[in-house]
Amino acid sequence: MDVCLSTTAAPTYFPSHQFTTNSSDGKTQVFNLVDGGVAANNPTLIAMNLVTRAVHQDTRIVDKKEHLDHFVVLSLGTGLEEGIEWDAKKAATWGSLKWITHDGRTPLIESIMNASSDMVNIHTALMLHHVKENYLRSQEWQLKGSEAKMDLSTDENLRNLVKKGQELLDKPVRSLNLETGRPETVKNDYTNRMALTKMAERLSKEKKLRDKRSASSALSMNGHSVGINI
Repeated sequence: MDVCLSTTAAPTYFPSHQFTTNSSDGKTQVFNLVDGGVAANNPTLIAMNLVTRAVHQDTRIVDKKEHLDHFVVLSLGTGLEEGIEWDAKKAATWGSLKWITHDGRTPLIESIMNASSDMVNIHTALMLHHVKENYLRSQEWQLKGSEAKMDLSTDENLRNLVKKGQELLDKPVRSLNLETGRPETVKNDYTNRMALTKMAERLSKEKKLRDKRSASSALSMNGHSVGINI
């Protein structure tokens, strides 16, 4: 069983940050950082590909479907704003300025970021569609107002987002309908807290099993070594 934990771009971008380092030879290097959401696209698939490559680096033939059965993916979304839709007929008349800012919104940026978040979810769901219990996507689908602003990283707004995450635990699990592109409740009485607990219990059992196998293997190797020394 391989475990992947991923997050998608947060609704609020943190301010850019700069720092410098000084090497032993007296050279100074400047680093300019931006929020990972600006560059990160699909960390889940990257992680899955890296694990697959590491596990099968010496294997010539790999049953892709069988290997995917061993992945357990917990995807923590960072929230989407409820009801973001743009009228295509009106948008067709916009110039470049309205695509950048319109009615207090940023249509171009919001469209790109929301589409990116959805595609991460869709790609992973399609890869694991035959083992749905191995994929859990947990996120708030109904952010409102300032909660969804990407340029509001104030202490108050960040505390509100933490509160939203805590409240999400006791809300029903929702998954993206791949046909309609809209989130749907899986079961009314099946909450994110229940789903996370179930996944944690499953991973805990797997960890104990691996530890037991590792201990048995170590004892076997030690016994073999002693036999050789005698």
